[in-house]
Amino acid sequence: TNVDKVKKILVELAKRHLLILKHPEPQAFLIAFTDKGIRFSLVYKVADYKDEFRTQEELRCEIEKKFQAEKIEMALPQMVVHLKGEKQ
Repeated sequence: TNVDKVKKILVELAKRHLLILKHPEPQAFLIAFTDKGIRFSLVYKVADYKDEFRTQEELRCEIEKKFQAEKIEMALPQMVVHLKGEKQ
């Protein structure tokens, strides 16, 4: 299923990251079905806390690239902006 595919991708990307510890192994969980999409959580450990934010950013970038390549769409918030003084 698509859920299994997403979880597999998340875990594979985490396992390949150099700063993520091999033990305990990274795990992906389906957290919730929401009105905006499906929420997942990726759980992993790094050896040094100072690397956590860099690791998160690098993983997010890799996830976004992989999802694009696999044609997996992410639900992104949308907003309608009305400008004062413009005719509608």
